[in-house]
Amino acid sequence: MSDRRSAQDTVCLAVDLGWLLAELYDSRRLPGPPPDDDERPLPPHLPGIGQMTPYEKACALAAHVGADLARLEAALGLGMPTAKSIQAVLDAPGHARDDVRRAVHDLYLDIRNRLAGTDPAAALAFGLGRMLADTTLLPDTPRPACRG
Repeated sequence: MSDRRSAQDTVCLAVDLGWLLAELYDSRRLPGPPPDDDERPLPPHLPGIGQMTPYEKACALAAHVGADLARLEAALGLGMPTAKSIQAVLDAPGHARDDVRRAVHDLYLDIRNRLAGTDPAAALAFGLGRMLADTTLLPDTPRPACRG
């Protein structure tokens, strides 16, 4: 029973990871860090997700990707990449949106290939997570192309 539960957890993690990478890749805005704003007044309460800047949201997604990767690594006993490359690009002032998208794309391919060679169920779930995000999140263009 424990092995079955572990397999289910791994599949759930893989779906979540595929979704997160698709969400980050398709984000309309992937800006860099704001200029030093130490002089900005503190808000009356700690901000929630609705008050996050696009940069903060992208960093939170990248951190979530990193957490999922660490959990998958532990679950599969497999060396997994990290999301540090995405965070490094996000932190670079003046980066282009496609710079972040390239880092996400490269990480996606690396994860997909590692999972395919180790755990086919997790690889399938990873792709499913990406496809679910693609069909659920609104496309940026009026005529979305099939990404297959």
